[in-house]
Amino acid sequence: MDTFIEDSEGKLSVQTETFCEGIDKQVTNLGLTKVKVDKFKLSNNFWQFLFAITNTGILYSHEMVAYKKLFLHGPGTAMMGEVPVLAEYPTPMPGLTPSNFRTQFAELIGDCKKSPNFTESIGIGLGIVKVPISNAGPMVEFSPNLSVKPAMGGHPLLHATKGNYQGYELYKDWGDGKGFVHFKTSLTADFLDNSPFPPIGTSEVWRYKAIYLKKSEEVGILSAIVSITVVGAE
Repeated sequence: MDTFIEDSEGKLSVQTETFCEGIDKQVTNLGLTKVKVDKFKLSNNFWQFLFAITNTGILYSHEMVAYKKLFLHGPGTAMMGEVPVLAEYPTPMPGLTPSNFRTQFAELIGDCKKSPNFTESIGIGLGIVKVPISNAGPMVEFSPNLSVKPAMGGHPLLHATKGNYQGYELYKDWGDGKGFVHFKTSLTADFLDNSPFPPIGTSEVWRYKAIYLKKSEEVGILSAIVSITVVGAE
């Protein structure tokens, strides 16, 4: 069976998070070297930090450009609001790790594939084998193609193709150390997370995964994890 590594940074971030979420349960089964797995998980922590803080910086840049334009060309003589504040780095920061993260990932995927115990279902669960989708016959149970992007006001807008399913159950990790907990049930393809933002001047990474509903029962496989950085706002 074929494995894969995502090309885009956003999808790679989701893929490696999914892999690290499930790999500990497979270390013994697949005969992996735990030291190597643990090193990759540290590298993934650093990658997730770099990806999140870069997105935060881009968002801050857009806010500053809009603020500057408002000052230069805004209507009337109304007083300007507060200057946008760049969110601080999270503390403690993740430790520095060796470069060439994609190569580390590829080597570990190769170690998984060498095992006689490696199966398609394990690969799908780790996010390194694509979920097969068939249009023939009855409805196939598979994983929601969950995605997330900022909507108006910065709130996360989640989307998953609904098809013939009732909807999907959403699980959310708030970044509070408690891991994923059941969050909401969505009976539509789009779901807007209107949860309160973190305090002004701070940021958080919210992560989500979903599973389909059919006849009010969870069916199929949990989706890959998607994440978004939310920035404190009034």
